[in-house]
Amino acid sequence: MLRYLIIIAALIVPSAASAEPNTDFARHMGVTQFTTTGVYGFDLSHNGWHVDRIIIGQNRTKWGLMSDVVLVSCVKKKCWTRKVRIGKDEKVRALKIVDLEGAPTSLHGYLGDRASKHYRRLHTRDKRRPVLVLETRWRKPGTKSKRPPPGGRRVVEEVRRSLVLISLHRKDFSSPRIFRKDISRRYSYGHGHHSLFSLVRGKGRALDIQESRRRNLGNGSKCRAPKPTTHRYQLKNRRYREKRTLHMSKGCR
Repeated sequence: MLRYLIIIAALIVPSAASAEPNTDFARHMGVTQFTTTGVYGFDLSHNGWHVDRIIIGQNRTKWGLMSDVVLVSCVKKKCWTRKVRIGKDEKVRALKIVDLEGAPTSLHGYLGDRASKHYRRLHTRDKRRPVLVLETRWRKPGTKSKRPPPGGRRVVEEVRRSLVLISLHRKDFSSPRIFRKDISRRYSYGHGHHSLFSLVRGKGRALDIQESRRRNLGNGSKCRAPKPTTHRYQLKNRRYREKRTLHMSKGCR
């Protein structure tokens, strides 16, 4: 009889986390699974970090499709979560996990962005200050007008890709987003910019972020494309801030 009571009690007591990212994402966001979409997750519990699981997904609301990242930290059977709002109508792709106190490296890569029923285990134990690198993508379809656009330039869809860094370190758990910057931006007439990001050595213990930015000229522009500019970001007060430099804007759109 006692054995059956133990089995029943084990079924009643909820576990700290389920085996499905979609179930955990809906529970931590306080919504039902019918409103979530594109959910996938990573299991980091074997690495000994403060964050044990990462869940990335979207939730349908009356304001639109909201993208969020949920960080889960568990001690025994008790868990704490931290939700990071990415934005509205933005698709999120996990690029890589880097070490801010490790070797210089590029911030571009690919870990995954497809919905999955199970967590994917990542083996990245040797990182002193781990950071999750994400890429977001937002687009707005081009609009057709009876009047020709200025200069006869063709109207295209607007596209914005952004780089987001989320710290997985214990000290940053209360406010984990430490950096966000556009990777590329294309406006309705084709002009915008494109950037490449990398981690480089700086004066501090943490690596600096270096951005090489190139302006893109609009459709039909007769101007000469300007040379790329270099921007540097340093970690101050748990946030990456741009180092003050003077960049002269030359050319036209």
